[in-house]
This record gives sequence, C-alpha cells and structure tokens, in this order.
Amino acid sequence: MEVLSVARDDGERKNSFVDNIISGDVEKTNCSLNNLPILDPQCVRPKGVTNARIKSNMEKRKRKALKDIMRSNPNPMDVILTAQALSCRYIEVVNDQSLYNRNSKRPKPVQQPVAGPWQIILKITGARCNGTKRCSFAYEAVIMQGVRVFFGVASSAARSKGGAMLETMVDAAIRAKHRGFQYILFLGDDRRVVQAFRKKRSTDWLDNTRLADLNILAQSGLFCNMLFVPHIIVKHVWPVVKIATQVPLNYCWYNPAFV
Repeated sequence: MEVLSVARDDGERKNSFVDNIISGDVEKTNCSLNNLPILDPQCVRPKGVTNARIKSNMEKRKRKALKDIMRSNPNPMDVILTAQALSCRYIEVVNDQSLYNRNSKRPKPVQQPVAGPWQIILKITGARCNGTKRCSFAYEAVIMQGVRVFFGVASSAARSKGGAMLETMVDAAIRAKHRGFQYILFLGDDRRVVQAFRKKRSTDWLDNTRLADLNILAQSGLFCNMLFVPHIIVKHVWPVVKIATQVPLNYCWYNPAFV
C-alpha cells in the first residue's frame, strides 16, 4: 500500500508540473522542478564525485525535462510562423521553376560549329599578379597554314584573368575584322572563359559588358567560336604576359605580308 501511495503522489506531482508549464506559471514550474523526488546523494554517490558535480547533473536533468515537455507542447505562435515561412518558401520554389521553364523554351543563340570554314585562329591567354594587382593578356593570330598574322600583349584593368581574356577576345576580334577576316576560332586555356563565352553570360557585370561587345561584333557579321586547349598551346606567349603584369605594357605587331 505504501508503494501505491508513493506512486500516486508522484503522478499527481508530475501532472501539476505539466499544468504549470502549459499555463506559463514560471514560479510554480520552478517549485515543481525543485520538488522532484531524487535519491539521497550520500547513498548513490560514486567515489570521487563532488557535491558541485551532483548539483550540475541535477540542473541538466531539470533543463532536459523542461525541454521535453515544451517539445511535446509547442507554442501555437511558433507553429503558425513556421507554417507561413514554409508556404512562402514553397511558393518561391514554384515560381523559380516556372520561370526556368519559360526561359528554357526560348530559342538558344546560334553558334558556329567547331568544324567551320575558319579563316584565322586566335590563341589567347591572360594572367594576374597579386603583388601589383594588375592583369594582362596576350594573343597570337595565325591562319590555317600556320603563318602568324599579328601578335599583341597589353596590361589590363580587369579584375581577374578571365576578364582580361574576354578583353583580349574583343581586342583581337576587332583587329582581325579590320584585316578582312570574318570566321574566327578562339583557343583559350581557361575553362570558365570558354563556358562564359558559350552561355553568353557571366557573374561579373564587367565581363557581361565584354560579352555584349562580342555579341555586337557577331551581329555585325563576325562568326566566332571558342575551344579550350591545354596551357602548352599558348605557353610561348606566357613570358611576355607575366612581364605585362609587372609594368604597364601595350604592344602589337603585324605581319607586313598581311598589311
């Protein structure tokens, strides 16, 4: 009978503790937590355990019990705000997906195939020096027979190597067009530049401006394409590119036979 009475008293104490939590009565809740039945520390204390450690463990148990009760009885306002946030997030996802579907149905820009009637090949590369915060680029134009038509190197105010290479493409394409070349194949050693050229967009607004310049040249009758090549293809112009990152430089050479 004593065991049943003790169990009944413990059950009533726990029910009153839950009622205090739900009603928001902090003082009664703390009293209920402090009145939870515990074993005598002197009876169950292991060797080497201090009173401070026992008190710390009891505080952790109280916080865990309070957290479990609050988890089983969530705040209605938190539930409403969470539901609203999730609904807004789902609406944004649906709108983004519909926008992507509309954009995917747009006609893609027509690009000249790789195996086209190319008249000139432009090998381009770029570099950036962290010490001087200066970029540079170089280009070499050769015809299909391997004869060099013109060569150039210059310092650039671009923010990155990719931006300098896009600036190279605009500069070299204009020079090639002025000499009567219409079908141009670019060879570059940077995959990101090749990807930006093919997708006609970039994350940098300055690079987007250079891509827009290339698009204007394409609308004026210039047919261009770009391929990624290993660095060894443009390695012979790399020394002058590094020099242009150290000192301001702008130089261009033309083959007298094509002037």
